[in-house]
Amino acid sequence: MMRQIGLLPAGCQPWFSNMIVGTMSKFAYCSTMAVYIYETSSSSQEYKLTAINAEHTKTISSIAWNSRCPNLIATFGADLKIVIWDVSKQKVIAQLPNVKVVSYCIDWINGQPDPQTISYIGVGGQLESWNISTGKVSAVKNITCSGGGKVTMFRWHHTKQKTIAFGHHDGSISLIIQGKRRILKSADNDETEDPVVVLSWDPLSNDYLLVANKLTGIRLIDTNSGSVISNFFLPSRAVSTCCFSWINSAPGMFLTGDKETGTLRLWTVGQDQPLENFKVKGTGFNGIHVLDVTQDDKFYDENLQPNSMQRKSSQSQVSSHSVPPAHVVCTFRDGGVGLYDLQKRKWKFCKDQGHIETIFDCKFKPDDPRMLATASFDGTVKIWSVNDLSAVKTSVGNEGVIYSLSWAPDNLNCVVCGTRRHGAFVWDFTKGKVIKRFSEHGYAAVFCVAWNQRDSHRIASCSEDSYCIVRRLDGKNVQKYPHPDSVYGCDWNLFDKNILATGCEDGIVRIWNVSSDVTTTCTMELMGHTKKVFNIRWHPLVKDILCTGSDDCTIRIWNIANNGDSTCIGVLSGHTSKVRGLTWNHEIPHLLVSGSWDSTIRVWDVREGNQKCLEVVTDHGADVYGLASHVSAPFLIASTSRDSTVRLWTLSSSLTLLFAKIIVGHPLDDIRASATEGFGSQSGLKLAGSMSKQIVQELKKKQRKPILKHRWFSELFCAIPSLENLWDVACCSMGTKDGSLSTQYKTGILHTSHITKYKAAEAQEIELSTASHSSPGNRQQEAALEIASKIHLKLGNLQRHCELLKTLGRWETALSLAPGVSIEYWRILAKQYAKILKKSNDVEALSYQIATGDSQACIHDLILAGDYEDALVVVQSAIECRTPSYAPVPKSLQNGDTKSEETSDDTIDSDDLKRLRTSCIEKLWKKKYSNGDPCRAATYLVSNNDVVGAMNCLINANELLLALCVGQAFANKSTSSYLVEASILFSRKLEAEKHYFFAVEILKIPLSEGNVLHQMWSPIHASCARYDGDDAHRENLYIYAGLESPIIFQQKGKQFQEDGQKIESMYCFLLSSTPELGLKIGLELLCNELKSSSWTLSTPSVLSLEAVFSVSSKILLKPDECLSKNILLAISAYMGALKAINSGYFSVVTPLFEHAIAMAERIELMPNSSNNTFPFNSQELRQDLAEWKQYVSSLNQKQVKKEGVEREQSVEKILHRAEVETMVIDPANETIVAGSGLPSHSDVNISSLTNKRIRGPVFWLEDHKTVISLNEAIMWARVNQFSPTGSGERIIPF
Repeated sequence: MMRQIGLLPAGCQPWFSNMIVGTMSKFAYCSTMAVYIYETSSSSQEYKLTAINAEHTKTISSIAWNSRCPNLIATFGADLKIVIWDVSKQKVIAQLPNVKVVSYCIDWINGQPDPQTISYIGVGGQLESWNISTGKVSAVKNITCSGGGKVTMFRWHHTKQKTIAFGHHDGSISLIIQGKRRILKSADNDETEDPVVVLSWDPLSNDYLLVANKLTGIRLIDTNSGSVISNFFLPSRAVSTCCFSWINSAPGMFLTGDKETGTLRLWTVGQDQPLENFKVKGTGFNGIHVLDVTQDDKFYDENLQPNSMQRKSSQSQVSSHSVPPAHVVCTFRDGGVGLYDLQKRKWKFCKDQGHIETIFDCKFKPDDPRMLATASFDGTVKIWSVNDLSAVKTSVGNEGVIYSLSWAPDNLNCVVCGTRRHGAFVWDFTKGKVIKRFSEHGYAAVFCVAWNQRDSHRIASCSEDSYCIVRRLDGKNVQKYPHPDSVYGCDWNLFDKNILATGCEDGIVRIWNVSSDVTTTCTMELMGHTKKVFNIRWHPLVKDILCTGSDDCTIRIWNIANNGDSTCIGVLSGHTSKVRGLTWNHEIPHLLVSGSWDSTIRVWDVREGNQKCLEVVTDHGADVYGLASHVSAPFLIASTSRDSTVRLWTLSSSLTLLFAKIIVGHPLDDIRASATEGFGSQSGLKLAGSMSKQIVQELKKKQRKPILKHRWFSELFCAIPSLENLWDVACCSMGTKDGSLSTQYKTGILHTSHITKYKAAEAQEIELSTASHSSPGNRQQEAALEIASKIHLKLGNLQRHCELLKTLGRWETALSLAPGVSIEYWRILAKQYAKILKKSNDVEALSYQIATGDSQACIHDLILAGDYEDALVVVQSAIECRTPSYAPVPKSLQNGDTKSEETSDDTIDSDDLKRLRTSCIEKLWKKKYSNGDPCRAATYLVSNNDVVGAMNCLINANELLLALCVGQAFANKSTSSYLVEASILFSRKLEAEKHYFFAVEILKIPLSEGNVLHQMWSPIHASCARYDGDDAHRENLYIYAGLESPIIFQQKGKQFQEDGQKIESMYCFLLSSTPELGLKIGLELLCNELKSSSWTLSTPSVLSLEAVFSVSSKILLKPDECLSKNILLAISAYMGALKAINSGYFSVVTPLFEHAIAMAERIELMPNSSNNTFPFNSQELRQDLAEWKQYVSSLNQKQVKKEGVEREQSVEKILHRAEVETMVIDPANETIVAGSGLPSHSDVNISSLTNKRIRGPVFWLEDHKTVISLNEAIMWARVNQFSPTGSGERIIPF
């Protein structure tokens, strides 16, 4: 019911150093109480968040990655616990609780046979060790760390036994080498403490140790002699180093990070000054770690290039101090985390401003569901864009703990916040400052604040001082309401601006009327909770209804219109710990969502007589505090937790029936009800909110285009933030005027016809904004002009690019590019430059390429760098002839040959450019798709007018109703087959839910688009054949479907059988009252057909006989049909494996073959098995599978090397039958549902198909014991209807 579609990870905590580790293609960092683990994706070569470990209950103080067992990470926390995490298994494998003291540094012991021993500083400075294999804890013999002051950090040598270095707070270094001790004093002799902040052994040396002190900087020490080999000098004493990392791929080179500013410095041990400085961010570093760059990291797809563009590198020979290839994991003091490509001088990704502590509250902006505010223990309020989960604004962060927030109504752009020690304050996020403070509560904690949404002048706050205070925005107190103890929750009634509810420590909910002068007595007390009431939410749709969450682990539903004992109309029990977050649904009145300290989110049906928990979600790994929804996006839920993450969820999967009714054309009024009716005990599933009401009213107006119905309702139901962008691009593809597009369109994915237009407008806006706030030396303005100039460059507006370069003082670059405009323009610039005594050394290859009209080289380099979006802009500009172009140079002038006048044409033609555009878009959509974002993937495809590709993408990702909406909106012959496919898959979902009539109605959608119902067999016939209900309803279903009665089909079946028309008789018997006759005939024909050596999946007779797979499961479950069932399942699995190969579903090919083998073995063990016509035997199938596995393994290895792979005879047979000539393993062909790549604390299930840990949504089979991933289930079901359990039941995960 709830599906995770977005995750905003926490930032890296700044409290301790040593909070980042990595090895090869993985790295991890620590927020306050969780570890975030990133790994490289083999398909996209990008680093993705794969796991979150939130086992600690207090601040993590240190982390270490085991270099000898690269799957093991150890963390130490202030909860006095060491946790060992296995990255490959994504689970905790060992814990050491009750350690005596907190250690701020831990390290795995190297140089000994057992690599699974972790060491830490114990009581009295003693170095202790814990072997995770044996569980033994002991002091490390012959090694002490006393005598040099408090230890700041230590590191074991990577190869030498019993060799360790300790850094001390007084700046000294203690060395234990083979059990012998040596102390090296700080270089500074005065009494000022100069603690060691970081130290690291040279990975390519046995004796060298790199050390950084807080004040005296960096030195390289020879530990054998104890002498300092080199001192390294920073530019000034105002700069200090807080972190460094060796570059393993470049011997003798290392990087340092400045504490004060985000500057990386590249050093070599042979020089005392940095080779180069990289200003990557404005905020100082907290840690860095250099990952080894493997060959795969240099991934480049040469197939993107046309033949005319495949060229050798023109780079000059690398100098002795060139920048080495390195990926640098960076963490910053503001919590930011990023991966920097040193050689390319660009971020591979950079996550700024994530929360680093527990997030207590979240709220959507009242007038904009695309903006979400969060409040955290880290003292900041942050505003996020829901579309891409990027930070829009963050507060300064000096408010202490912030418990609660509430938006001002409408578009006032302010939030009020409650803090632990600093009262309440109002923050204007557009101005970026606090505009009002309220101190009436003194230093008491303000647990909750609520801004009256019907009266913007009123703000309520409740506190541990036992008061709820209602004040005006100008600070004037309106009322002060006393309570017997601390007040934790408050909320304004959404129907009456004068009614306020509060929750107290005494477990009583109080209702207050603020229009009354009486402040000592409330108008009503709601009693029932046995512990404090923490949260209160009035119903947004039904008057007088509210819910409350308590520390007694229950939620109570109240109707204040009732009197006496009947006020409480429901008690929801199920949470096992304190209830915190609560939010009502804004369209379905009886749906409530709650969050708890038991780390779960629960969805409730609160109707009287039907109150129950509908779903329990365990994806958060810690206490769930904040929950929020929005009236304009009612099925999108945001949640926050102690794990410091913000997660987005959709409830759309529970509403597919309503959505489908709209798609097939049911009257709009049939899907709506009043809020009171929807809340009633007998109500069905209907919409009752203001958003659906508004849509229905708008659609009833004349001259509304049909596409608007699909657009508005899909945006309402699907709750995918990027869906608006998809529909904008779809409208552009259909020629809609720009004025009808959403205001957010220009910030999203653009249709290719709009790229240059909107990019030009973006550059113009930047220039205008900088001109209106111009001031000399303003770095922000310079950065903005730099962005604008690059946009003009990509658009081919070279003259404006040069003018902006002049403004930025980059005259030489402007002069170099000016001939691309004209020689005369170059002369004008040269004259102006003659008056300026300024030099610049900037030389940009991209600029020269575009200036000289060499678009192909520019595009080549952009694609090579993986900048597909920029490449797309340049390609489109070239197609529209915006970039400079020149006549080809005659060969006679090139070679000195005066006789020949032939020309050398190196230009790239229009077809090549369009192919390049398609290639760029292919890279972009596959990247989004593989990241679990099919909506944005489809948007890229539609932007290039590839509606068919977009529909296929959506169907592959199981967004079936959205695919139907898009298909109906475009409604042409090219989308017809995809409409059929989507309707067939969705009809099977409806069949599983016993909505047989509606399934038939869905199958009629393609018929309305001009397709003809086949006389003998069609998807509608197949759906009716699968019907498992009683005979009376079967008759009505056939009438509704436009078919003859089962009796008529029985009679026709006999007649066809007598006439020798076996296929026709099979069709009729399958739809008759004796479908087992159709099963028998169909299996006999199909087995005979499959005995041929020449058949393929598209052989007409084989296609015709696939109708037998539509036999009712009720028939297959009969004991006397056991043999037929096993034969049917075996054939279906075998053919399913071939279909999976044809479709590119390679992850389920082997399981399907194995299932076919298992079914074949069942058949062979049955009595009279030798008399059946089954066309395969288990031994033959097993041999085919073995050769197939070997072939795929070879293909995976050879595909990287671009070599051919020899095929065995069995493989040739399989590929022939699957109708595949060339095998290409592309992950984008497989099903990847939205959000399936997001890590979850509930990822504990192992797939029965692949024996791999399931990441993302799971699917339980009909036995309620067997589990597979939802992605696997969808791919299996698309090629084989029957369950992997072999029961004869169908698998329907759609």
